[in-house]
Amino acid sequence: IVMSEILTINQIKLLDNSYRNKFVGYIHTYYLTLDI
Repeated sequence: IVMSEILTINQIKLLDNSYRNKFVGYIHTYYLTLDI
């Protein structure tokens, strides 16, 4: 994982839950696509 990605994840944790949930859903979709 790139350091900038870690910083982004830490920043997301401080944000509103609904926004974070959308972000997490996007990340899960992204990694599931990579798994194919």
